[in-house]
Amino acid sequence: MTVKLLLSLALLIFVLSSGTVFPQQSSPQTTDANAPRLLFKGWLSITNLLTVDQAAFEEFVKWNSLEVEGIDFEMQPERLQIDTVRLDGLTGSLLIGPDKRSNLAAIFPTATNAAPSAAAPAPAELAARTSPIPFPVGVGTLSLSNSSFRFADTSIEPHCQFGVQEFSGTIKGLSSEAAATADLDLTGLVDEQSSFAIAGKVSPLAQDLAMSLTISNRNLQLTPFTPYMEKFGGYPLNKGRLSVNLHCDIQGKELKAQNHFQIDQLILGQHNDNPDATRLPVKLAVALLKDRNGRIDLDVPLAGRLDDPQFRVGPIMLKVVANLIGKVATSPFKLLGALVGGGEELSFVEFEPGEVGWLEGETNKLGKLTKALHERPAVNLEIEASVDARLDRDALARKFVRASIRAQRLQELTEVGQTPAAAESLEVEPAEYERLLRAAVVKQFGTNLSDAVSALAAEKSTNQPPARATAGPGKKQGLVRRIVGLLALHKKDSPAGAARRQAKADAALLKQNPELATMPPEVMEILLASKTEVPADAFLKLMQDRAQAVQAELIKSGQVTAERLFLITPRPVSTNSQGQARVNLSLN
Repeated sequence: MTVKLLLSLALLIFVLSSGTVFPQQSSPQTTDANAPRLLFKGWLSITNLLTVDQAAFEEFVKWNSLEVEGIDFEMQPERLQIDTVRLDGLTGSLLIGPDKRSNLAAIFPTATNAAPSAAAPAPAELAARTSPIPFPVGVGTLSLSNSSFRFADTSIEPHCQFGVQEFSGTIKGLSSEAAATADLDLTGLVDEQSSFAIAGKVSPLAQDLAMSLTISNRNLQLTPFTPYMEKFGGYPLNKGRLSVNLHCDIQGKELKAQNHFQIDQLILGQHNDNPDATRLPVKLAVALLKDRNGRIDLDVPLAGRLDDPQFRVGPIMLKVVANLIGKVATSPFKLLGALVGGGEELSFVEFEPGEVGWLEGETNKLGKLTKALHERPAVNLEIEASVDARLDRDALARKFVRASIRAQRLQELTEVGQTPAAAESLEVEPAEYERLLRAAVVKQFGTNLSDAVSALAAEKSTNQPPARATAGPGKKQGLVRRIVGLLALHKKDSPAGAARRQAKADAALLKQNPELATMPPEVMEILLASKTEVPADAFLKLMQDRAQAVQAELIKSGQVTAERLFLITPRPVSTNSQGQARVNLSLN
């Protein structure tokens, strides 16, 4: 709808309503070719206007009174200057019907909905129609009072309805001149507790739209938007308030916007099975974004060109939110760790093989995780332990070997009446320990020690896993190098080694098995461990102990309660298991 048509309608309404025109007094005849053919000066007043759309038969636009003062209009050439426009009680409605079509689309159909013309216009005619014709327009002051706005969407169930309860303000200095900008100042209430303000400079009548606006709103209730959240998010909005601070600049069709959103006490209801709802972890995203005061702070910058057909603010904002939730799905600990200077490494705790004690440096990691969980009290943690089917198995088997030697020594002492007062804390003397180890090795392998050592070394060399990234230089040597090094070390004439070789209790055994004289205890433990069966219960207990150790460490600070920590049942372990000597953590 062109400015000329709007002006013609205004003049028609004026004539019909007042029946009075105040024409420009001029000479009966003029020879000035540039003189306007029509001049009009006066005022216009329309009261109690009500319009109804023909689609839903609902109120569209109405107002109590419209007063236009200081009209100065000319035609051929065109010019329009208005001193003051006062509009009181303006109410507008935007309705979306069950067919997802808005009342605006029904009232102002696009060209694609119109019937095609009988013949296409000639190029010259088309150029003449589309060529810009200067029409200077200026409005001194546009004043709005007691205005409101209503929105309803009946295309979803339940229907979504909300509105702006009241707004007032002024726009001063409206002009179609390219360099002119108007000062805009609007304030109002969305509801009794939610105020908003729009302030800045705009040039809506210029050929190229330009503006610099700041929009702020406080304490907007989010519950009216529950129908949209249930349909597209999968959760109802049980509670929450939104405050925004937006700054938008448009210059030469280039848009730059800084958007800050603050959401307080956002509470989601039970998840539904709406087929249109996203499968992204919405509830986890809310929990990760919400600080310990129940507040979510988001900065969402936007940039683009208005003449780019792919640039639309609404879809881009939704895409930004979807990307944020997507990052939660793929890298939740990265988002959590950003609070304390960590990342995805917070998602696991590594342990020494066969032990409940974690590797050096993991305590610092758990400290960071504790602080991050303290800052995000709505986030819960799942703790699931695992084992390395080979490294943990070897370490546990050596523990069983040591326990067997200890039990044998305890039996010997008992048989000669020297049972210790605290049998469970018995420490076997090194000499006795080596003696019993030698006897166990001979009993297990007989005289085939050389073959056993070679076979075990070959097996370990082909199956040795790579060193852990967290291990220091030389901390995880190959088993073959370790065995060879220990054998070479014990071939030296150390006093302890000489004393053990000369022991009378070992004389006969060493004579029959001379290799035992140079075999260190660690090698003998490894040989015996290779033939020791580790029951499934041992793996299960190791995993349970590791998970409980992590749980206890997180609770110890007092910043994380036990109610937020969930121990997951360990998975069965087999020779083909791909687990690691660690506890894996998950957020929910």
